[in-house]
Amino acid sequence: MIKIDSNSSLKFQSSLDTLQRENIGIDSGNGRLKALSSNGCAVRLPSLLYFPNKEFIQGDIDDNSSFIVYEGGTRGDLWGYKWIIGKEAYLVAPDTHLSTSEDKEAKVKYSLELLLGVAAHIIKSQKVKLTVALSVHDKETFQDEIKSKIQGVHRIVANGKKSEVTVDLKYCVDEGVGAYYELLNNKLVQKKHTLLLLDIGEGTIITSVFYNGQKKYRKSYPLGTSRLYQRISNNTEMRKKLRGLPGNIELIKSGIERGDFIYGNNPSLSFSFKEIYRVELAPWVQESLLKVMTSVSEWMSEANHLFVIGGGVHLPGIKEWLEKKHFKTLNDSEMLNACGLLKLANRS
Repeated sequence: MIKIDSNSSLKFQSSLDTLQRENIGIDSGNGRLKALSSNGCAVRLPSLLYFPNKEFIQGDIDDNSSFIVYEGGTRGDLWGYKWIIGKEAYLVAPDTHLSTSEDKEAKVKYSLELLLGVAAHIIKSQKVKLTVALSVHDKETFQDEIKSKIQGVHRIVANGKKSEVTVDLKYCVDEGVGAYYELLNNKLVQKKHTLLLLDIGEGTIITSVFYNGQKKYRKSYPLGTSRLYQRISNNTEMRKKLRGLPGNIELIKSGIERGDFIYGNNPSLSFSFKEIYRVELAPWVQESLLKVMTSVSEWMSEANHLFVIGGGVHLPGIKEWLEKKHFKTLNDSEMLNACGLLKLANRS
């Protein structure tokens, strides 16, 4: 646990005055923020935000969360604001927190807040310069807006550490470009060959086709894993167990990610929803994955390589199903985009 001192005026040793320079690749997914930095930090945070009132004092913060106080800097509109990123946003405000999966422009609107939430786990000094490569769902539409929001100098208290963070946006690319770059770098695909990339995220499923180092085709479908979570939440048996209430999405996600399918944290009240998951998985696959695959069936025939990435790959039963459809999966496919983005940030 990280102890947050209510008095933000912390004293640092003189060694912390050295400018910390870091390159960072950030994949702002609808389910999780994923980031890798040049100092070896790997960060995964739930893509949840909450803006408490200015009198709010945060207690302990775990490794799945960040607490930021914006004391001054380029973003005058944020002066004096506080925000929570990650699991703690849900715990503090289960009904009023923001989820980027519920607002398609949230990743742009809150791009700095999300970035600084990630940076809180990377900052080691009072002065930091971050050279950033990040991905977004529509680069041509949003890259200028993102740059205007994140570029500059930001004086913050991040998880109890006061720091001045200078952000330089080096690359803003479409989602999937980082993963393609990483696959090329690891020689898993060849530049002269055609790659069909399927990215199964929480909010969307994205199909991308790359050839000769360039994107040839891209389409996003609002059919991600959140639809499966909603099906489980509204399942009749789930509502029976909860006396007429729908299931809590965060508790459902936690049970699936742990692999035990246990709903709830209280042993006296918790129950298994494994059978509910099994019942709802097949129609979600039919309505989402199969629908997307049908739309790119011609590309599947043309492509030399079929790869699938994203957090949805790790849903129980999905990896095996995808492999039967001739898609290749990787052990840590969720971080593949961030790996490639870091390499882009590292380029001189």
